[in-house]
Amino acid sequence: MQTSLDTQLVRFGAQLTSVRNLLAVAQAELLASLLGLILLAARVAGQTRLAELTPLRSRGASLAAIGRHTLAEAALPQPAAVTAGALLALAAPGRDGGTWWALPLIAAVTTAAVPVFAMAGQRHVAVVDGRQDLTRTRPSARRVAVEVTVLLAAVGGLVLLRRRGLDPGGDVDVYLAAVPVLLAAAVALLTLRALPWPLRLLDRAAARARGALLFFGVARAGRGTPVTTAPLAVLVVAVSTGVFSAVVTDTVGRARDTAADLSVPADAWLTGYAFASDTAGRLADVDGVRALTPVRIDSNRPLRSGTDLQARTIGTARIMVVDAPAFARVAAASGVDVDVPAVLRAAARGDGPVPAVVSPGVAAAVDDTAAADVQSRLYPFRVAGVADTFPGVDLGTDRFVVLPWQALAEYEHTPIVANRYLLATDRHDPAVLLRTADDGQRRWQSAVLGSEVDAPKVPAQLLTRRAYRDGLDRTGGNDVITLAFTVGAVGGGALAVVAVGFAVLADARARARLLSRLRTLGFSEGQGHRLLVYELVPLVAVAALAGAAVGVALPGLIGPALGLSAFTPGVTAGWYLDPLVVGAVLGLVAVGLAAGLGMEILVNRRTRPSEALRLGEENP
Repeated sequence: MQTSLDTQLVRFGAQLTSVRNLLAVAQAELLASLLGLILLAARVAGQTRLAELTPLRSRGASLAAIGRHTLAEAALPQPAAVTAGALLALAAPGRDGGTWWALPLIAAVTTAAVPVFAMAGQRHVAVVDGRQDLTRTRPSARRVAVEVTVLLAAVGGLVLLRRRGLDPGGDVDVYLAAVPVLLAAAVALLTLRALPWPLRLLDRAAARARGALLFFGVARAGRGTPVTTAPLAVLVVAVSTGVFSAVVTDTVGRARDTAADLSVPADAWLTGYAFASDTAGRLADVDGVRALTPVRIDSNRPLRSGTDLQARTIGTARIMVVDAPAFARVAAASGVDVDVPAVLRAAARGDGPVPAVVSPGVAAAVDDTAAADVQSRLYPFRVAGVADTFPGVDLGTDRFVVLPWQALAEYEHTPIVANRYLLATDRHDPAVLLRTADDGQRRWQSAVLGSEVDAPKVPAQLLTRRAYRDGLDRTGGNDVITLAFTVGAVGGGALAVVAVGFAVLADARARARLLSRLRTLGFSEGQGHRLLVYELVPLVAVAALAGAAVGVALPGLIGPALGLSAFTPGVTAGWYLDPLVVGAVLGLVAVGLAAGLGMEILVNRRTRPSEALRLGEENP
């Protein structure tokens, strides 16, 4: 008795480990984006309370009093919002995962965020609604230390992740799972540090252009205010999350497509024990069959050092005999892009060894006098090509020899008998194909035994490329990884749009005063909207492109540690970038700008220009 249970268990264990790693990375990225948005919300709340808190601070209120004042207002709505989110999560399918213990911690952190930002903003008594965008102070030593720490943590985590993997001997390492987030944060810091300089150069060019809108918009973007750059840092992380999820999903899908093309290099494989020579003609007459070619594959056949009696055995290999030109035509008729080497397609009968394509293991063991055993006949061959895989040879086979059928000598009494057919079909009836194939097997066995046989020794089997591809999608853990990265891609895009909205809200008061002054100079409402677009386009576009670059680079940087090859048996999961991902990033920029413009319109409806102008003029 033979079983493949141990192999299946090992494969399932590898997939389970990979799923755990991928879930840890996806969850870390989404949680980081959500945490950034929570901090942004707290910061925006502090900015909107600036006009209220600054007079209290200037009249002698302590930081503790400011904290108690804001904490008293956040103590009820914040825990209520966390509770509402938890109740909505209960409606989702699946198990809770035992993470309900974190709800009090989340409620405490979100409740304390607003008082902390309020106290941090009132450490020094400031002018109400001061022009923060005109400050040119150097970054503090504390801020530089934090940024350098993030860069070192990202680089060090990447090195450890590539060397050790996510689970070197137990559970997933939280620090290593957060490496993608750290890399995105590091790139966001570098981008936001370098962004003001080219924008200032653009500002100088805009000053020479006609009209003031472009100059005002680029000037505000080039000042790099801390109010607007913080949301864009979250935008980089959110976009990298979505793009990384999309690239990983596309990488696994493309690798599975490659596995399907190599395993079933046409529309269908028809396999059996042995077929009569006229079976090909009868199969070609079946409705829906457009092209076919016979193939013979034998496993564990001996390889000899020559064809003489003194030749020694140099191991075994899987032998594939195929009519290379017909094989290429059938694959092309099926729309499968496979590589059939020209040395096989051009091979013809003649004296001497036939050209063959072999695996690296066979190439290292044979020389020009090698011979392959096909149906107990030795056929000499020479190594004309070396390949890791060949279409039709089972994936994972490390020793194989592919011989050109059209170049082999045919013996009258022992011709090469096909045990497979490669089919190019449109709409075929599987039952008719199997019945015709079994009839061909029965006639071959009857001719060999000299008596009629009622049923073939091994019933024929039909495997379509579509069925094989669908089977790869039904492997263990596939639904989990699909759901995780679908949520990551959609959630990352949604969080990115929300981050743009926060960027608009964070500077809404200052922009309202600017628009009010411009309206007194004759600017229309539409020109005010264009001013916002000119201001946001450079910032949002650069942040989106930086996040997309991180998301695209992450599979190549940490792909081996994720174990994506566990979902693509026999094919190494490389790196694929769908052009649709690039289009999605551009579309995300457009949606973000539309969301920012909509937020601006909503804010302006609540604040009348005359009020904003009067409040601005009351400043000292």
